[in-house]
Amino acid sequence: MTDTPRYPFFIVSGPSGVGKNTVVEGVRQAVPELQKATTYTSREPRPGELEAKMKFFVSREEFERKIQDEELFEHASYAGNYYGTPKKELLALLSEGPAMTDIETQGVKQLLETFPREKLVTIFLKPSSVEALTKRITARAPISEEELAGRVARIEEELADAKLYDHVIVNEEGKVERTIDQVGEYVRAALG
Repeated sequence: MTDTPRYPFFIVSGPSGVGKNTVVEGVRQAVPELQKATTYTSREPRPGELEAKMKFFVSREEFERKIQDEELFEHASYAGNYYGTPKKELLALLSEGPAMTDIETQGVKQLLETFPREKLVTIFLKPSSVEALTKRITARAPISEEELAGRVARIEEELADAKLYDHVIVNEEGKVERTIDQVGEYVRAALG
């Protein structure tokens, strides 16, 4: 990477359905100087998701072009969709202040290799149990049995990656405010 960010980049990661987006939004409300780093995805928007506020929604072909043109710090394929962090937009954001987003575990592994480590703070959210997470996934949006089986199989792999992160927090059902407070403490500590 040729440009060094001025401010830290905070990443919240963990298995699908663990509450990453809820925690990111809660921490951003508690720490107003924290900007939202918007990522790209090739998946369709979920109900209530707004373009450019939560994600940039692009076609699969457009995403593949961004990969080919090396416009992303990281990218991952998950559940048949692409996810990735844009270089240009993120560097511009980090020149103005600290930023936070949620990123898939595959992408975090790439960022650990390509992003200045002193400007990166990684936080892994664990579910209280695999069963609780499975219930959350199926309640969030209708998915096929095949897709659910693929996601459940991947949870164990992602949990094994928790050791790569700076901080690991269990996001228990019904206690998301406690998780938001813990992540907020890590953010404030890193900002000094």
